[in-house]
Amino acid sequence: MNQAQWTAYKSALKTLDAGPKKIAQARAEYDEADRYMREHKRIYSEVGQQNYYKTAKTKRDNTIKAEVGKIGKALEVARELRNFPNEKIDLSDAKLQAALNIVNLMGRKLPHAQQISIIQDFQGRPAELNFLADVFDSQKLYYGSYAREMAKPISQEALDNLDYCVGAYEMLGQWPFDEKCYWTQHEFEEAASRYGFNMTDGKDAYVEALKAAREGKSVEEQRILSSAITQIQNGREHLTDAQKAEIFNDATAKAKAVVENAEAREINKQAVTQGLMDVINTVHEAQENAVKGAGNDGA
Repeated sequence: MNQAQWTAYKSALKTLDAGPKKIAQARAEYDEADRYMREHKRIYSEVGQQNYYKTAKTKRDNTIKAEVGKIGKALEVARELRNFPNEKIDLSDAKLQAALNIVNLMGRKLPHAQQISIIQDFQGRPAELNFLADVFDSQKLYYGSYAREMAKPISQEALDNLDYCVGAYEMLGQWPFDEKCYWTQHEFEEAASRYGFNMTDGKDAYVEALKAAREGKSVEEQRILSSAITQIQNGREHLTDAQKAEIFNDATAKAKAVVENAEAREINKQAVTQGLMDVINTVHEAQENAVKGAGNDGA
């Protein structure tokens, strides 16, 4: 997968893990508001109580609706990318070559700690991990299964269960997460851990990718990427992963166009300069030949 796909996958897993937690929090806040009103309703008028519940319910329902919408979009991304489409092994990669050399040299004498270290060096690179798993098995090493576990895709059951909850909410207004996803609720966090994604740092995957892409770039490229970062940060609570991906892709495409245009201008500049030099040289040669010709005539 390319950088944009990995960023989308990371963001989707964060949404699938965090969304149900935000829904649970919204429900808990409503329950707390209800408890408060039941204990203090004697000091509120009937209208005051109605307005209080209306405000609390609206806040809860708006949060759930927004999070369910984000979860639905994130599920589409996770289904599309769960098997890491177009992820390839680069056999010329220096790290992979070094790992293969060590494994082939040491064979079954390779210490367990070294086996684990080699595998963990390829965290987030499922194609290489599956390849190393086969190599480990061929050498009768112990941790081939560990390499495959590190490359395992997100649970299909977890995706199906959460999709069921989204459908139940959209059709019936119900959110049966606690019952339907009891056994699979931690799958997204566990998958992210396998791939090396930090789910608890509070950082947005698209923002972090844009910040990384911005390093070492020209002033114009940095301006474009910084603008996209600001746009995502300002809309953090309202933008879906799909909308963030659109901003990300648009910004990276514009930054790439800046580089390509600069290269084209440089090539054109060099061509013009070379053309002028050719004209100058031609004129110079013609003048020299004319001088030589005039000298020969005088002789």
